Amino acid sequence: MDTNFISLMVKCPYCDQSLMDYYKLIRGKPSIRLHVKSGDNEGIINLCSLYGSYDKVSEIDLIDGEIVEILCPVCYRNFKCKTTCNICKAPVFNVKLETGGKLHICSRINCKKRSIIWEDIYDDLTRYFLVHDY
Repeated sequence: MDTNFISLMVKCPYCDQSLMDYYKLIRGKPSIRLHVKSGDNEGIINLCSLYGSYDKVSEIDLIDGEIVEILCPVCYRNFKCKTTCNICKAPVFNVKLETGGKLHICSRINCKKRSIIWEDIYDDLTRYFLVHDY
């Protein structure tokens, strides 16, 4: 098991619905269920919730290096934010951490850029550590 990774729980920043998929496990943990658009194709992509893992399972074929749109599978709002990836310059999308803060992920397939943005560092980190038994 991945003892050095922490499983993140996320939700939609718009409709506040959980994005966790408890039926589609990746590396033994619930995955993050998102709606993905690639050209004329669209479907569901499940990302590994372990921070530091880049595993994913997609209903549609995704081409290495392509930029995709990521939407909420409940309200279908686009998760694109104003930030661009500092590695590849692609748009970044963000989802809310259930404990506070945001998870930013690059929209380019197989770019490794991920970051957590804390909004209220003290409150967010306190909630995070309580949830994860630190």
